[in-house]
Amino acid sequence: GASMVGILILGSITSKLKNKATVPMVGFLVSGILTFIIYFIDPSTTAGMMVVYITTAVVGLFMGASTTMIYGMVPDTTEYTQLHYGVRASGFISAIVNFFLKVGMAVGLTGAGAVLTAMGYIAGVEQSASVLNGINLIFTIVPGVLSVITALMMKIYPIDHATYEDILEKLKAQEE
Repeated sequence: GASMVGILILGSITSKLKNKATVPMVGFLVSGILTFIIYFIDPSTTAGMMVVYITTAVVGLFMGASTTMIYGMVPDTTEYTQLHYGVRASGFISAIVNFFLKVGMAVGLTGAGAVLTAMGYIAGVEQSASVLNGINLIFTIVPGVLSVITALMMKIYPIDHATYEDILEKLKAQEE
């Protein structure tokens, strides 16, 4: 639900920003930090569990907006590629993004299973403290760190609104 709210408010946020990468950069950074913090919250108390729920909802809000904005950045790369390489590769760019999304999901799911097995997870039995801690790590610390790395990678996205308009003008001049 929180992700849907993030998606719905995205339009009003992006119209005020200079660079489309700002939303995912901030969103992944905040989500990463909050997800990291969840590791240290004791969910065995009512108050701790409420903090986990609220924090998870805030993460969902930011991740919904961030992930959606990534798809809004992909079409900009079509014009960028056309200007710099002389090839309009919109179909290829869309296909490669979707391909790597699917590869990432497959690797993530397979990796999660492999990590659980390596930790000693056995389905249907009470888990040891080390397995429970490992599960907590792969649901909090690992995605938190990966989200922060993703936020840092957004810093190098070169296409802001002014650059995009410049690209469109140059492409239009080439057509004339």
